[in-house]
Amino acid sequence: MKFSIVMPTMNSEEYLLETINSIQKQSYTNIELVVIDKNSSDKTLEIIRNSKINKLIIIPQTDNSPESAVARGFKAASGDYIQFLGSDDLLLNPKSFEIISNEVNLERDMLIYMNYVHINKNGHTIKEYMPLFNYEKILNNYNFISATSFLVNKRIFQKYGFDGNEGFDLDLILRFGKNTKPKKLNIFHSAFRVHGKSHSGNFYKNLRNIENDLIISRKYGGHIFNKYHIRFLIMKLMVMTKLIFLLEIVRRIRWKIKGINYA
Repeated sequence: MKFSIVMPTMNSEEYLLETINSIQKQSYTNIELVVIDKNSSDKTLEIIRNSKINKLIIIPQTDNSPESAVARGFKAASGDYIQFLGSDDLLLNPKSFEIISNEVNLERDMLIYMNYVHINKNGHTIKEYMPLFNYEKILNNYNFISATSFLVNKRIFQKYGFDGNEGFDLDLILRFGKNTKPKKLNIFHSAFRVHGKSHSGNFYKNLRNIENDLIISRKYGGHIFNKYHIRFLIMKLMVMTKLIFLLEIVRRIRWKIKGINYA
């Protein structure tokens, strides 16, 4: 069994070595890393080329869309299972892929999902997540399955094809989750890093993600006025009234109470 990890990069040297090391620590070695790089001018490509990962594919990104970069990576991947991993994220369990290879059935298991954590800039855990797949909740409320914590069987693409939306994790989950039964493995597979430079950590950047989630929810038949819509309207209003900084303050206070360093 072969696994492909798809990773977009653009001047990603700050966290990249830590990310690469988390892949190299895997006890299972039949892993392919597909990097889609957007003209990096720092040490990003040097770090990647110096890695000891079994198979490496580097693809130049020709546009400015991180989602289309991920989609290109998914299409180029040759693994039996494909997953996304940000250049600042981590694989937590060094035996993840070994466990997956022993627990899944290539003929039957089309979507695999696992537990994950959010970490901050310094790698401190913000929150642990142990999701249970529920299609209706994901369709109308929020996507509680991290992009870094689920794998897609390439056979499902051979059946339904690629549509260019593989870079949107919500789209992948809704597109395939309705027609297959996702398999849960109760291990902490990945760490999703939230910080000021990331889309998830920056409320202004995150507005684009929230709008895309609303569009995707509507695409798959979500309710006209669901939580994606409410979240989008609130964020849009906060931006228009220039009050979005209040959300940032609330987050910092909440994390400080938990003893977490936001920086």
